[in-house]
Amino acid sequence: MGEYVLDTRIKLPGESHPQVVDSMGNLALTYEAQSRYKDAQVLLLRAIEITNAALGEEHTATLT
Repeated sequence: MGEYVLDTRIKLPGESHPQVVDSMGNLALTYEAQSRYKDAQVLLLRAIEITNAALGEEHTATLT
């Protein structure tokens, strides 16, 4: 279910939209709470890559 919601959010504004990146992070936290660590890691790393590309590695949003 979570993947479906994320896929839908990505289609409209695009993967690099800040709200989509936030959704990735939120879904990753949900996966972590469910002990789905590999799934969480994939989403968190992608969110970091997107934020880093858009804002740079020293930006507070990237560091957060």
